[in-house]
Amino acid sequence: TVGVLPIVDVAPVHLAIEAGIFADEGLSVTPELVQGGAAAIPALQAGDLDLAYDAWPSFLIANQQGIDLRAVTDGVAATAGFTQFLATSDSGLEGDPAGLAGMTVALNTLGNIGELVLRETLSDAGLAYDDVTVVEIPFPEMGAALDAGSVDVIWASEPGVTANATTIGAITVIDSYVDDMEAFPVAGYFATAEFAAQNPNTVAAFTRAVQAAADLLNRDPERLVEVVAGYTELPLDLLEDVSFPEYRGGLDPE
Repeated sequence: TVGVLPIVDVAPVHLAIEAGIFADEGLSVTPELVQGGAAAIPALQAGDLDLAYDAWPSFLIANQQGIDLRAVTDGVAATAGFTQFLATSDSGLEGDPAGLAGMTVALNTLGNIGELVLRETLSDAGLAYDDVTVVEIPFPEMGAALDAGSVDVIWASEPGVTANATTIGAITVIDSYVDDMEAFPVAGYFATAEFAAQNPNTVAAFTRAVQAAADLLNRDPERLVEVVAGYTELPLDLLEDVSFPEYRGGLDPE
């Protein structure tokens, strides 16, 4: 059982299920939706999840706090447009991150990659983190919150960027991964140290399958769109405009 989010990042897991890549490795994999690391890590500890996908800050912070986790395989690296800060079309914020001062910004979880990106974005714009009010909202609920005026800005990850631009006319305040964060290693899959030690063959098989699926998706954009359409239920014509990340597998500690 693998904790995943409803975003394009986890396409390799879904492809590996559909194409029998996991089955060829002797694995039966069930994806289970989680909001982020704050929910996934306790579920790993409780044994409700065997592995989880989340941003690397969750993994690093948990280990620093004494929760013994092991990295299994890399997930994605950032590309242009892959995640963006979005606002309403009448906000006057398009292309103006300095205008975030005094705004309420929604992240899917605090203390994670979204907060890291927000802090970097604010710093580049000459602002401090305390200049904004940050709230937690799950990715699927962000568009409705923005449209209703509950928040001023959302941090959206594809397919949420394209979906919110299409459905509510959201505009881009700024791309997330720019300057020092270009091509940033965003997230990956990890397990508890206990699970990894007790199931080395399972971990190795999962890593090989994700790597194989990532290689296929990087080479075949049409298949990628079809896979993401299958688990997000978004129309194919909308997904053709989505900015996908670079899919990765294996581990490169450096």
